[in-house]
Amino acid sequence: MRLCVISCNCFHNSYDFVLSPESKGLPDCYGVLVHFSRDTRSRQSGVSAMLRLGSGTFVLSEIVFPPFGYLLTIGSQSPDRRLVNVSFFRRFGLNEHVDLHLPLHVLPVTTIFPADYRTEAEVEREARSPGAGSP
Repeated sequence: MRLCVISCNCFHNSYDFVLSPESKGLPDCYGVLVHFSRDTRSRQSGVSAMLRLGSGTFVLSEIVFPPFGYLLTIGSQSPDRRLVNVSFFRRFGLNEHVDLHLPLHVLPVTTIFPADYRTEAEVEREARSPGAGSP
């Protein structure tokens, strides 16, 4: 069993970033990831923790409102390799314009669980399998 502890400095240092529009100092403990969503469903979660056996513990918060989905990780890595990390946006200023090419994956939103990007068929198949769980 692992216990995930988030440093209070991570939260404390984020105040300056949020309160100052010109700040470029989002702490490194935060990761911002994005994907496309074609589903009509939206999803949001407060700060949640997820344990995947063999993969570790993830602390995250998510908002999916088509056509985009955003995942904030806190002191943990991305729970899905298909999410595109845009944390480097923290280096750009508020009115700074940059041309970027970001190939985003289209991920389904079928359950209420944050960071669960299984298709309906995958969810149904796993529900019928004895001892099945999310990937």
